[in-house]
Amino acid sequence: MFTKKEIVHLAISVVVLAFVFGFDDGQSIFVFSYWITNLFRILLLVAVSILLRELFIKLTANKFNSKAEYHIWLIERFWFRMKDAIKPGIPFGIIFSLIGAFVSKGKFFFTAIGVHDIKQNLAARAGNKKLLLGDLQESLIVLTGIYVSIILIYLGFIFDIEWLAAINFFLALYNLIPFSNLDGAKVFFGSFLLWIFSVLLVVFSYLLIPVNLVLALILGIIFSFGVVIYYYVKYMN
Repeated sequence: MFTKKEIVHLAISVVVLAFVFGFDDGQSIFVFSYWITNLFRILLLVAVSILLRELFIKLTANKFNSKAEYHIWLIERFWFRMKDAIKPGIPFGIIFSLIGAFVSKGKFFFTAIGVHDIKQNLAARAGNKKLLLGDLQESLIVLTGIYVSIILIYLGFIFDIEWLAAINFFLALYNLIPFSNLDGAKVFFGSFLLWIFSVLLVVFSYLLIPVNLVLALILGIIFSFGVVIYYYVKYMN
């Protein structure tokens, strides 16, 4: 299901984000054995979170007779002109994420380091207008990953795994930034309303679950129901 290139990019993403989240182990005195043990635990949580997200994005893309491929986010030009192109590209997300971790001493977690290329399966598209892959369909595909992260936020709080909740909150939040070719840009330009729904759902889920799980679930259902209704009206009719 994952190409060799995707596996390499996913592995890099997992290692980078594990280091960012595990940079500060919360101890007043640095003890290498404790730090490396904590880092390994964070690595497992990051790996599970990212792989589940990517798996469901691929499954959703398949439902739209499309393919979603993950790769490291690269800035390939400073401006819109071709002469401003940068080869092979600058991994801005990774650089910014690592600098943020060092400067903040492990308090800043920037997670938007990967993007998705979504391509239509033209063989399946032939003779079927319903299969046309538009901006809305692309946004729904990448939103699957956001909703997987939201579910993992709930599970993190329910099973008292704070880092699972925190990791997925920042994964969802920063990947909704409507910039460049990040997932957030796909959602924002595919449907501004879906983008608003998703941002509010991510924020409310993370902030309200510790206060009142039932209230968080109710709001989650309301926002999710709104997304489903919007999808049905815009796409199914």
